Amino acid sequence: MIKYKLICKNCKNVFNSWFSDSKEYEKLKKKKYLNCHICDSRKIEKTLMAPKTPAKAIKKVADKQKASASEKKKKSLIQTSGNRGMTNEMIAYLNSQLRKGLDFDDALDKVREKFGHSGDL
Repeated sequence: MIKYKLICKNCKNVFNSWFSDSKEYEKLKKKKYLNCHICDSRKIEKTLMAPKTPAKAIKKVADKQKASASEKKKKSLIQTSGNRGMTNEMIAYLNSQLRKGLDFDDALDKVREKFGHSGDL
């Protein structure tokens, strides 16, 4: 089932209507079975509609963007770790914290706490 927001071109009335699929809408429109319940005009069109995005999909995109940003920070840190005194053990611990779901800055704070670094890691 699909819900369309329709508009009457005669009286500008906007209303919703359900169809089994988009082909069904086209078929009914072509046969002039669609009409306005206010003025009975057959001049009915679909309005522009935004797709309904489920909250889970929005969260998934946000999580993916957050993970991508953390990955970029992690790669940058690993590339410059020789200059910052990061050992392989520290990097492994950082990775373990990121896998637990911490964001990059919180994971880096955990590394500082565990290994006693207060400086710029």
